[in-house]
Amino acid sequence: MKLFIGGIFALGLLSVASVTHAQSVDYAAITLRMQTIIAEMQALQKEFAGLQASVLPSNAGSTPSYGIVLGAMTTDLQKTVVYGETNDTIGKVQKLLATDPMIYPDGTVSGFFGPKTEEALKALQSRFGMKQAGVVGPETAALLSGYFAAHPDEKYPTDVLKSRPKTQGAVLGANTSTPQPTPEATTPSPSSVNTPLEAIYLTKDSGEIVIRVVYKDGKGVGVVSDSADEDDIIKAITKKTGLTSAQVTAVLDMSDLKPSRNDRDDDEDYDEDDADDALTDAEEAIDEARDEIEEADDDGYDVDEAEELLEEAEDEFDDAEEAFDDEDYEDAYDLAKEARSLAKDAVRAIED
Repeated sequence: MKLFIGGIFALGLLSVASVTHAQSVDYAAITLRMQTIIAEMQALQKEFAGLQASVLPSNAGSTPSYGIVLGAMTTDLQKTVVYGETNDTIGKVQKLLATDPMIYPDGTVSGFFGPKTEEALKALQSRFGMKQAGVVGPETAALLSGYFAAHPDEKYPTDVLKSRPKTQGAVLGANTSTPQPTPEATTPSPSSVNTPLEAIYLTKDSGEIVIRVVYKDGKGVGVVSDSADEDDIIKAITKKTGLTSAQVTAVLDMSDLKPSRNDRDDDEDYDEDDADDALTDAEEAIDEARDEIEEADDDGYDVDEAEELLEEAEDEFDDAEEAFDDEDYEDAYDLAKEARSLAKDAVRAIED
């Protein structure tokens, strides 16, 4: 094969030489001919490499062919099954985890990697003596790949997660004889995610979750979710805004979910500590708004709307303190949350 390729190249050179001696030099034609010859050589080299691969024994090398396949699958899982993302591969992992209620009691196959999937992965990792990271690192990806290879039709026995898959050794390849522990990857910190969002406010109303998404530029958009589940809320926001799950997760705080005053369930009670925490948050938000307004006023900005909102926030805060003193902690909690929201609105009014 090498002689064949070399012969082609020699013929090309001879043809170039003949052109240079037989007539005046046409450099453009010579260059084009050389490029054509090189392209043909590269094509022949690829073809030769393909022929070599097809005639080599299936067991050539130190790693069996199925080990190579599983290795590729393992790498794909690490790149695809990532917290905050939504895709079919995550759904495939959830389907496997859902075969064991002890591992994944929720059993939802949504394709979204949220807190419930994270806990299910931790349970799986705990069962097999792995570090409970809740993410798909090299060791966890190898384990999952083994299950997928053993059950390509995804028809899993109910006890499939009771033991490691039979193909587990193939996944680990040459390292099966002396396996070395590999540290799991860590979940990216929300602060490391670049998101255009400033805040997300949640209110329960008539069985729905009313969501107010606020961007850093002051613009806002309303979203409604028929479920209070965090995964469902994230999916509703991403569908409406076009943002990624990670961008939403970086800002979303489910602890901010509050019921409307006219729609509180009987079992949603707030004690003294809850009310006290809400008052502290509201006071900090009001102080921050007051400072921002004073600074903006000094710089010559129009702060009339912001001052009105701040005044409303202060009134709500005073009412919250009175309710707290009267030991009406539920009302104090609601009023403090409203005061905090108004103070945040005051700051955004300056930015607008």
